[in-house]
Amino acid sequence: MLVDGITIVTPSQRATAEFRILVVGGGPGGAAAAIRLRQLGFNVLLVDRDAFPRDKVCGCCIGPRGVGLLRDLFRGRPMETFNDFQKLTDWHGHFDGHHCRHPLRNGIAVSRQVLDLAMQDHAEALGVTIRRRTQADFVSADDRTVTVRLQARVDVADKSTPDDVDTIIDFDAVILAGGLKAHGFQRALPWVQVPSGPCGVGCKTEAFADLRPGHLHMIAGQNGYVGLVALPDGSTDVAAAIWPTKQKSPKDSTIELLEQAGFADGQAGAWNWKTTPQLRRVRFGGTGRLLAVGDAAGYFEPFTGEGMTWAMQSGIEASEFLAESFGDSAINPVTVDLGQVWATRLARRNRRRQRLCRLLSAGLRRRSVRRAAVTCIRRLPAWMPSPFW
Repeated sequence: MLVDGITIVTPSQRATAEFRILVVGGGPGGAAAAIRLRQLGFNVLLVDRDAFPRDKVCGCCIGPRGVGLLRDLFRGRPMETFNDFQKLTDWHGHFDGHHCRHPLRNGIAVSRQVLDLAMQDHAEALGVTIRRRTQADFVSADDRTVTVRLQARVDVADKSTPDDVDTIIDFDAVILAGGLKAHGFQRALPWVQVPSGPCGVGCKTEAFADLRPGHLHMIAGQNGYVGLVALPDGSTDVAAAIWPTKQKSPKDSTIELLEQAGFADGQAGAWNWKTTPQLRRVRFGGTGRLLAVGDAAGYFEPFTGEGMTWAMQSGIEASEFLAESFGDSAINPVTVDLGQVWATRLARRNRRRQRLCRLLSAGLRRRSVRRAAVTCIRRLPAWMPSPFW
């Protein structure tokens, strides 16, 4: 049905549309949610406003917990078949001219270009429908549905415009996994904390051809910290969390840290740097049948692998929460406000983890803490996990 040039899919047409759950965001959190929903038997549509593959400011490392989640999501498909996943073996700390080293186990390095597409391809193989370059905007919600407007971002040079370029659809539930840029749902789930804290800074560069694969380097200073890891394609991922100052831009502070540790020369300013706004923020985790996961619900300090692991874990848990709430049939009415129940669970689960990450972030800005960290890590037995892993 067309209304003002917009295709409207009504509930009576839903059997034809075949979509039950909408997942907004094609990163690790959204892809994990879509995969788990399909494994649980739901019909799933995943949309993302970007084209893929895409570059992201990201540490590109996943720790043991995240690797375990991936193995579960890719059940029946051994992760060893992905040649673009680099096993991590060593962690290096560079603090004020001092160096410490500690072995790593069961971690991987993988670019977001590779990981996002691998997870999306697996989701499609399971039966998830994916629409890229599609903007999702909240329209309305009641106790049974969430209504969303989907707008395809069509290239003006492309003469073939799909029939569903602008569509309004009712979904049984929506999982919001669009990261910090999920602006289309701001009216339904507003941010409740003004952005603060460090900015994200990152790039991929070919300047470290001699950086050993499997070795993760972390450099910390007064204004933040930066990580480097070699990727299987021969490039190096550089990702930092830098507190803004009046004297220096986040990019300049990142380059200064790299230079202090001997990882950069005068050419670093010409690398293809990307910078994000201040990262710390919190959104209410849900309302009605709309649930937020990953960075869309609240940002975590980006210590090695924590961000992507958190995104995947919350996406999986949200999917299982919906399955638990809907019971055996995805169309049974649910009288409770699922979003509020989910938001309460989310806040309770995340409180301790966020405090720990922020404590580490604040501590590393103090020289005395950095010196103590070097001493302690040098004395750690090899079998103990790294405190930053």
